Amino acid sequence: MLMIATRESWTVLPLPEYRAALGFAETYTSADFERLKCGLIPEEMEDKWFIFYEDPWLYFHRSWTGAGIYGVEFHASHQGASVAASWVSRDATQYGETSTDHDRDLLKFLIDALLLGKHGHHPDEGR
Repeated sequence: MLMIATRESWTVLPLPEYRAALGFAETYTSADFERLKCGLIPEEMEDKWFIFYEDPWLYFHRSWTGAGIYGVEFHASHQGASVAASWVSRDATQYGETSTDHDRDLLKFLIDALLLGKHGHHPDEGR
């Protein structure tokens, strides 16, 4: 049975006050968008992310701390969904990354690998 992640599925902190626009631009098919909306509930301590959808936003929280790291807003249509807006936390007490390019790459990897089951290279490989 498929579990649908909701905000209540995990302990999360309030969204960060300090955020930066991410400029993440992707389009997904209707089938892929339905998979994205299911989110991800961690099963083990090694699972680093908790992801849930609250229309029209998909939120990415660190599972260990509950800190909100990414937010992605979608505009859905009959053909699928496109990213309308995105942000990344710039609260240095919760998240240390400062490269927007790296964050865009990591967000794409997280969506592709964790939510869509696609293979790809983690942006930190070889870093």
